[in-house]
Amino acid sequence: MPLAQDAGPALTQTATLLRANHPGRLVSSPAQRAVTSARIVQRTLKLPVEVMPALAEVDLGLFAGHSMVECADLYPAAWNAYLADTVDGSPPGGESFRHLADRVVSWAYDWPRDQDVVVVTHTGVILALACTAMGLPFRERIRLAQPPPGSLTVLSLRPPVLHSFADAAFPPQDS
Repeated sequence: MPLAQDAGPALTQTATLLRANHPGRLVSSPAQRAVTSARIVQRTLKLPVEVMPALAEVDLGLFAGHSMVECADLYPAAWNAYLADTVDGSPPGGESFRHLADRVVSWAYDWPRDQDVVVVTHTGVILALACTAMGLPFRERIRLAQPPPGSLTVLSLRPPVLHSFADAAFPPQDS
């Protein structure tokens, strides 16, 4: 089941919270699950969804679609080399976390300073932006929690400030 469907109620609640800030743009990673999630948010915000290639998750190349255990079993030498440097190393045919961060931060610095932007994206993108906003070395990203689906991270990059990280806007509702 796609992540966006599981997160639908949380996304709608988060969008309701965001609507009060009158965001000017709604942008999404090109991944189908992100676009689907953005369309859920769009119903509340009434903004067009802009798909931005720069917001794609890190390209895992050869490791894409495999669990960590599978990568270690199927590609032990490549997996160990990648684990030795998860910031500047890259999976065969993939990209490094630093490349992801450079791409995302470059895109984010182009945001209009006077306009709030709602971004629907992935863990790696959020971690790259959060580390940048906190002045945290990228290798320390593993110390941050995994943002849950439908959560809200609020940051600015000029000046770099992390206002909140992976907040669940509302408690889960009983079914």
